[in-house]
Amino acid sequence: MKALIIGVDGFDEELFQQSNMRFIKSHYYKKIKTVKPIITPACAVSILTGKHPFEHGIVDFYDDNFRVVTSKNIVHLYFTDILSLWGYRLGLWKVPMIYPKKYRGFTIWGLEAPKFTADKKIEAILNKVNYEREEIEHCESDEGYVKLYMMRTVKEFKLFKFLCEKYDVDIGFFWLRYSDVLAHIFYGRRKDILIQYYNFIDSLIRELIEYFEPEIWFVFGDHGFSEKKYVVSIPRILLNAKLTSWKNRYQRLLHFFVSKIKPDTIIKLGLLRTNGFLRFLNVASKLSIMFNFNGIRLIGSEESLLKIKPFKNSIVRIIKEKLRGIVEYFKLGNSLLLTPKRGIALTKVVLDKVLTKDNSQLRTGIHWLDTVVASNHQNVTRMLKVTELKKLFLNIFRRKIRKKL
Repeated sequence: MKALIIGVDGFDEELFQQSNMRFIKSHYYKKIKTVKPIITPACAVSILTGKHPFEHGIVDFYDDNFRVVTSKNIVHLYFTDILSLWGYRLGLWKVPMIYPKKYRGFTIWGLEAPKFTADKKIEAILNKVNYEREEIEHCESDEGYVKLYMMRTVKEFKLFKFLCEKYDVDIGFFWLRYSDVLAHIFYGRRKDILIQYYNFIDSLIRELIEYFEPEIWFVFGDHGFSEKKYVVSIPRILLNAKLTSWKNRYQRLLHFFVSKIKPDTIIKLGLLRTNGFLRFLNVASKLSIMFNFNGIRLIGSEESLLKIKPFKNSIVRIIKEKLRGIVEYFKLGNSLLLTPKRGIALTKVVLDKVLTKDNSQLRTGIHWLDTVVASNHQNVTRMLKVTELKKLFLNIFRRKIRKKL
């Protein structure tokens, strides 16, 4: 293997500094910033294309019509496309926003894909080892989460290693999801568990690198994390300002009912447990009518962004007045895009108050800007943001081709 690239979803810079990741810290590493909105599809596409979300257009898991976005929605070339055109055999494991692209070597698709792969032989291998779609789980204890996701992490590293050997890849690109899942559960509440997991994956990364002995390797995050402290009810602001109104009494009753249920109760009851993340998004899209108020629609799959459609100057003025220093806002086509400041979550549910203290114990983390890049190549120390990764990769691999010529 010539090179190994590892994306650690939600690789938080503060946790990294507090951890004992001896292998990665014995090489070059640097704190870098991600993009806004801070959500995996937007961040991943920015890494793959080198473009900001306002350039490539991906800001959420689905579009305004609640169709899951894929690489078909993107016109820019990925660095993986260019590496493949240069003749490299690629091995991709669950890299977000790749579907339905396929490369010479092997391709296992990520969250947005309706299936793992187009390769029937690989599908048979995954079925043989009982590899299943990612679930949104609830465990009875904190230790249960750690045990579950450590087991899954080991299994994915082993499968990736096996496929890289079987398909004789030049460049392996592995994406680790469970670091993000655990940070959502524990950040701010049990940092000791997250640090334990960081130390654990450090050893797995070391073993993988020592096994393949790539000429060059990279480990990076797509975003970091922060403790979730407050929740802002955007529709409550708009209703109070009389910039919208209820569609009907059933909508009002449904919001009242949902607002009285504790988030932890929903998780404990298993109401978010689905056969795969994609199906979860599809189920959520069926509830979108709940967030269509008179004259406006509220769109957003996570707490780190919210779109108000259509764009209205009156809404901008009230957001600026009521939420100064709490959210940032941008015009995106015919929508107003809101992104929260650190530790703030946005909700489409109408709560009693505009700003309430978050009281969840099972989802305490929310995405933030600060992440990390590490490598055995010193050029990573010059980096400032995730959008520079594409240029760095291509410059390095282009030089290797020139040396061979």
